[in-house]
Amino acid sequence: MEVIVAISESLLKGSNSTLIKCILQLLQNEENWLIEYVPKNENRKTNSITKLAFSKEEGL
Repeated sequence: MEVIVAISESLLKGSNSTLIKCILQLLQNEENWLIEYVPKNENRKTNSITKLAFSKEEGL
């Protein structure tokens, strides 16, 4: 839910976050989009990939 709020707020006032800017750019290229909440335990593969990506970023 925090992500949805951050994206919504950045649409209204602009954002300094590179990640939010990238997300907004991707969303603007799509005609229709939907953000749907999926609990971690129901989406284990994506959760594992996300953890792996963040752990690699911290090592840089």
